[in-house]
Amino acid sequence: IKKRDAIIEIDRAIHKLPETKEKTVLAEYYIGRMTIPKIAEGIGVSVRHCHRLKQNGFKMFLEVN
Repeated sequence: IKKRDAIIEIDRAIHKLPETKEKTVLAEYYIGRMTIPKIAEGIGVSVRHCHRLKQNGFKMFLEVN
């Protein structure tokens, strides 16, 4: 599988998630290639909380897919 194809698959899977901060964090991190500190700043949470959102989002991702 090519990197581009993998990114497309990840994007499709993330977009199956409900609209939450977790989804935003996953999309920005894996698709937008943003750092956790930049994402945290953009959504108005601490870096620590952003890491928690990413972890929770990944759990949601596994449940949906």
